[in-house]
Amino acid sequence: MLDEFDRSRRAEREFASVLPKGAHVEQRPRAEDAMSVAAASVLARAERDRQVEELRQRFGLAEDLAPEKARGHPEAREFAKVAYLESWGR
Repeated sequence: MLDEFDRSRRAEREFASVLPKGAHVEQRPRAEDAMSVAAASVLARAERDRQVEELRQRFGLAEDLAPEKARGHPEAREFAKVAYLESWGR
């Protein structure tokens, strides 16, 4: 089960292409109402936070580094989606 974060159902098609034959993928709004989806979301966020902290320490970044400051960092391409940083605030 996937949360429906876009109506194109792209994620549903992508997952379906790698799952074993006969497995079913369901994408629906507010899928986090299901315990398994909510638990997966918590685990994914914890992993994201761990990786952000690792990058922050590796590059000596402030905890509250704003996008406008991150874009000027000499190694920005190593830790951020630079296209996002460059478009932020437009």
